[in-house]
Amino acid sequence: MTRLADLKAAFPRDPDHRAAHAALALEYGLARKLVAAARAAAGLSQTEVAECMGTQQSEVSRIEGAR
Repeated sequence: MTRLADLKAAFPRDPDHRAAHAALALEYGLARKLVAAARAAAGLSQTEVAECMGTQQSEVSRIEGAR
Protein backbone atom coordinates (compact mmCIF):
# COMPACT_ATOMS: atom_id res chain seq x y z
CA MET A 1 0.00 0.00 0.00
CA THR A 2 1.29 3.47 -0.89
CA ARG A 3 1.63 5.88 2.01
CA LEU A 4 0.17 9.38 1.75
CA ALA A 5 3.51 10.89 2.73
CA ASP A 6 5.17 9.08 -0.19
CA LEU A 7 2.56 10.41 -2.62
CA LYS A 8 2.92 13.95 -1.30
CA ALA A 9 6.68 13.73 -1.76
CA ALA A 10 6.40 12.36 -5.31
CA PHE A 11 3.73 14.65 -6.77
CA PRO A 12 5.67 17.92 -6.75
CA ARG A 13 8.43 16.24 -8.76
CA ASP A 14 6.09 14.77 -11.37
CA PRO A 15 6.08 17.07 -14.45
CA ASP A 16 2.45 16.24 -15.28
CA HIS A 17 1.34 17.08 -11.75
CA ARG A 18 3.29 20.35 -11.79
CA ALA A 19 1.76 21.34 -15.13
CA ALA A 20 -1.78 20.51 -13.99
CA HIS A 21 -1.29 22.44 -10.75
CA ALA A 22 0.07 25.47 -12.62
CA ALA A 23 -2.85 25.37 -15.07
CA LEU A 24 -5.30 25.52 -12.16
CA ALA A 25 -3.52 28.23 -10.17
CA LEU A 26 -6.18 30.85 -10.93
CA GLU A 27 -8.99 28.50 -9.87
CA TYR A 28 -7.16 27.53 -6.66
CA GLY A 29 -6.72 31.19 -5.80
CA LEU A 30 -10.38 31.95 -6.42
CA ALA A 31 -11.48 28.97 -4.33
CA ARG A 32 -9.27 30.09 -1.42
CA LYS A 33 -10.78 33.58 -1.53
CA LEU A 34 -14.34 32.23 -1.73
CA VAL A 35 -13.83 29.93 1.24
CA ALA A 36 -12.35 32.75 3.33
CA ALA A 37 -15.11 35.19 2.31
CA ALA A 38 -17.89 32.70 3.03
CA ARG A 39 -16.42 31.90 6.43
CA ALA A 40 -16.11 35.60 7.31
CA ALA A 41 -19.63 36.36 6.03
CA ALA A 42 -20.98 33.60 8.24
CA GLY A 43 -19.14 35.11 11.20
CA LEU A 44 -17.24 31.90 11.87
CA SER A 45 -13.67 31.48 13.01
CA GLN A 46 -11.32 29.05 11.34
CA THR A 47 -11.58 26.90 14.46
CA GLU A 48 -15.39 26.78 14.21
CA VAL A 49 -15.23 25.84 10.53
CA ALA A 50 -12.65 23.16 11.31
CA GLU A 51 -14.91 21.68 13.99
CA CYS A 52 -17.79 21.51 11.47
CA MET A 53 -15.49 19.82 8.97
CA GLY A 54 -14.04 17.41 11.52
CA THR A 55 -10.51 18.68 11.03
CA GLN A 56 -7.94 21.01 12.58
CA GLN A 57 -7.87 24.82 12.38
CA SER A 58 -4.49 24.57 10.66
CA GLU A 59 -6.14 22.78 7.72
CA VAL A 60 -8.66 25.60 7.25
CA SER A 61 -5.79 28.07 7.43
CA ARG A 62 -3.88 26.06 4.84
CA ILE A 63 -6.87 26.02 2.49
CA GLU A 64 -7.47 29.74 2.84
CA GLY A 65 -3.85 30.78 2.61
CA ALA A 66 -2.11 28.15 0.50
CA ARG A 67 0.31 29.46 -2.08
